[in-house]
Amino acid sequence: MKISSRSFLFWVGITLTTLLGGDVRAAKIRHQAIVERVGWEVSGGSAQIVVSVKGAVDFSSHTAPPDKARGLPPRAYVDLKPARLGSAIARQPIKVEDGLVERIRIGQFDKTTVRIVVDLRQPALFDVRTAANPPRLILSLRQPPPKASG
Repeated sequence: MKISSRSFLFWVGITLTTLLGGDVRAAKIRHQAIVERVGWEVSGGSAQIVVSVKGAVDFSSHTAPPDKARGLPPRAYVDLKPARLGSAIARQPIKVEDGLVERIRIGQFDKTTVRIVVDLRQPALFDVRTAANPPRLILSLRQPPPKASG
């Protein structure tokens, strides 16, 4: 009987899962990045939120309009995956009370996703970039340019 490499890998995966049971899932969780610190700076119509991360992580950035029914202001948020919150991260909202940013909320959205939400006082331009030394994610927010009258 000839076994293709694809079939062989599938068989090995099934065998390891059967032999190791839940340990396979636990091994994956151990390799999650850890969000160690979240800091911010605000200055004259702009804000920068710096997220210190230990380990490799992917991110996706989003914005959300105000939700008056739920009492939520405009928001910008970032999902970090696979990641978990470090023990030193505050679980309560961080009040910033700047002209642009109202507060920052940080939470474990699901088992592998950390979500950082920035509640805004007004809609803002939002940009996310990474830096390597030390590893961190930088969220930059700034007021949009004034609309031209006319």
